[in-house]
Amino acid sequence: MACHAPFHPDGLYAEVTRAAPYAALARQDFDDVLRFVADGGYALSGYERFRKLFQDAEGLVHVRGPQVARQLRMNLGTIVETPLMKVRLRGGPVLGEVEEWFVSTLEPGHTFIFGGQCCATRRSMSVPSSSAAAARASRACPPMPAAGCRSPPTSPAGCAASWPIRASGGPCPRPCGTG
Repeated sequence: MACHAPFHPDGLYAEVTRAAPYAALARQDFDDVLRFVADGGYALSGYERFRKLFQDAEGLVHVRGPQVARQLRMNLGTIVETPLMKVRLRGGPVLGEVEEWFVSTLEPGHTFIFGGQCCATRRSMSVPSSSAAAARASRACPPMPAAGCRSPPTSPAGCAASWPIRASGGPCPRPCGTG
């Protein structure tokens, strides 16, 4: 708010509590958050760079300066996406994209399901390459298309295969060859 224009804490509190998720927000909690943003809290208040806001004699809250405002605008509301890599079928088209962390777990010969096709890695999947090379697998695919169980199964068959393992508390399925 202070990046847009100076504000009075009472007015901002009234505005925030009009939103349903924050209707029951206690004033003390609001003030604690505002104080934390203003000076970084008790642990960081001794450092100038963590002092973002100040209150003037009239009670209005201001940003400490244009550099602080620029820094806050660049960071507030930022949602960091998981890096993606293209999966390219050998001698064929790009099948789609997969999360980089998944590719980093694969070694040559590992199989995985992608785009409804059972694929095998051809070579070491070096990150940060822009694409991962795959070939049609010549052996069975794993029962679940996600390594490390970070993603749910993407097909009814994958779900059916993984449910008994998950229900028993056993280990999550891994791509072929990972032990």
